[in-house]
Amino acid sequence: MLKKALLLAHECQSDLKNSPNYYLGSKMLELMILFDQNDQDWLDYKIENLRKLVCRWRGKISVRIEASFSLFYELQRHLPYESKGDLLQSAYFILLSSGKNDYVWNPVDFELIRYDKWFCEKINHPAFSKVR
Repeated sequence: MLKKALLLAHECQSDLKNSPNYYLGSKMLELMILFDQNDQDWLDYKIENLRKLVCRWRGKISVRIEASFSLFYELQRHLPYESKGDLLQSAYFILLSSGKNDYVWNPVDFELIRYDKWFCEKINHPAFSKVR
């Protein structure tokens, strides 16, 4: 099912380039799928590409995308052994989960899967409970 979702995300991206939030939202969905598939090579490549896009459009895109990308980057760096408490205390996670002001989640917008809920699921993943 994830492969089908990834294929669909790729197919629509060229049509979304004129709408930065939707385009970057599809790129975030792509990262989430690659993370769930544990496809580290593609994930590293896609993270770097999205980092460049987010930097290029900073201030012109939703702060939820900016915060979620930063949190995703942190999540990727912390796996497999670091403390999940650090991510739960992250300013990005707190802003996303607060849903206040510019960080409000709109279910009919670019964010198909609520980022903060997805991060909670991943932070509670068994990879975080391993001991060094």
